Amino acid sequence: MTRITYIYNFLMLLVLHNAITLCHETIYDVSRLSPVTVEQVVTPSSVSELQSIIKSTKKPISFAGGRFSQGGQIACPNGIVIDTTKLNAIVSCNIDQKIITVQPGTRWSQIQEYIDPYNLSVHVMQSYNNFTVGGSLSVNVHGRDPKGSLIKTVESIKILLADGSIVQASREQHTDLFYAALGGYGLLGAIVEVTLKLTDNINIERYTHSMSISEYVSYFFTQIYNNEQVIFHNANVYPNEFKKVSVITWYKTENNVTISQRLQQPDFYIKEMIAEQLLRRISPFKHIRSLLEPKKISKKLVTYRNYEMSYSTKSLEPIMRWPSTSILQEYFVPLHALEHFLQQYKTIIQKYNVNVLNLSIRYVPQETESILNYAPQDSFALVAYINVFRSTEQYIEKKWTRDIINAVLSVGGTYYLPYHLYATKQQFQHAYPKLQEFLNIKQKYDPNNTFTNSLHQKYMVP
Repeated sequence: MTRITYIYNFLMLLVLHNAITLCHETIYDVSRLSPVTVEQVVTPSSVSELQSIIKSTKKPISFAGGRFSQGGQIACPNGIVIDTTKLNAIVSCNIDQKIITVQPGTRWSQIQEYIDPYNLSVHVMQSYNNFTVGGSLSVNVHGRDPKGSLIKTVESIKILLADGSIVQASREQHTDLFYAALGGYGLLGAIVEVTLKLTDNINIERYTHSMSISEYVSYFFTQIYNNEQVIFHNANVYPNEFKKVSVITWYKTENNVTISQRLQQPDFYIKEMIAEQLLRRISPFKHIRSLLEPKKISKKLVTYRNYEMSYSTKSLEPIMRWPSTSILQEYFVPLHALEHFLQQYKTIIQKYNVNVLNLSIRYVPQETESILNYAPQDSFALVAYINVFRSTEQYIEKKWTRDIINAVLSVGGTYYLPYHLYATKQQFQHAYPKLQEFLNIKQKYDPNNTFTNSLHQKYMVP
């Protein structure tokens, strides 16, 4: 061994030592309901450092960014968790072509701050901007934009495989890897770069309506479906009654903005947090919310697309996560089955006295590219924000969740995988019939199952 090689190896060991933040740490997601004890949490600050970690470890590897997935998708017991948050560089941005290349730990808020001066906007993301891009790709997020899920805006990815090589994947090359990794929960490798399409930061105007659930379905088909002027759309079901929805639609407009601020500054959300505690969590106030909220959002509002896309999850964060905490669940329902499914959903949550704080309806068009796709047909996404007591036995929560999953499967729908792993293996296989195709691709690129997590261990390992 030459002196230079010796020094290099010593320095790499030092880098790895500094990157390992803690041994035998219990890692938590945002809900703090699915703790996983892992051997090491590693926070690389460069792709070369990440390569060295992956090539040198013999332990199973998982990836964590914002840690918003809520069922152990970010970790595997006794494995290595790679925290991607320091891999957060904006690599390049072509303003004329409206494309941007970033690393996985980049937050959507960083992209917004970078592109807003050029009057450009993110095409598809969640409703909140403090998620990491890598995590968003791994679950193939959708938002309130009715144009589709995140994969539709991805030009290409660079992915670090288990053997330490970096492969570029797109619709033209390594297509199987591209379609498996997007929505693949980090099970194919580490996405180290992504190139995304951007769009224009246009002015948008809000219109609101209140109507019955049956009226909403008709309204959706006549006013929203395939309407190119619609930029964002959602409907809120008030779970204390399950009779009416508050419909919010943002349309493209030439009108001047009524809010001059271009991006929100979510540094101090105490008023929103207190209001959320009262109006959503405490039963007597839920009825008041259904009366007050439609009036609040009925005011005329014209703003920038970026402003409406720059909410933070801090506005939803409970003041305390003890003795209760908040979880998310999401179900995808064929358009024709919405009213029928909502009746079943109402029956189940009332039977188990589930404290649903909010139930939001979004439209997700058919998506057939990603292998583990959740919307194989045009669907309504029902996003449930639920308050649960941490002391409650999880088998109760598991039971009503499985009942809801059975209900959505019975109408030809699916459920979303980033949340708690309460589904049975049979329910998972029913909802995701391309599982074997996904596993075949994983076997091709990761034959030793280097990349794994609790989702993989529960549903995909024999």
